[in-house]
Amino acid sequence: MKNKDAPIGLDLVDYVPDYTKTWEENWEIYREKYFKVYGEYPPEPEKTEWE
Repeated sequence: MKNKDAPIGLDLVDYVPDYTKTWEENWEIYREKYFKVYGEYPPEPEKTEWE
């Protein structure tokens, strides 16, 4: 069973943001942790109107 097939609501990525870093730096840390769990990188976040 792949980690992606795990029950919904189960958070396998152990991540707490570092508030001393920028959003971009935190996103890169999260991507690496996500990759270690799922074997692929997460989808890019959707752009909002104000970005």
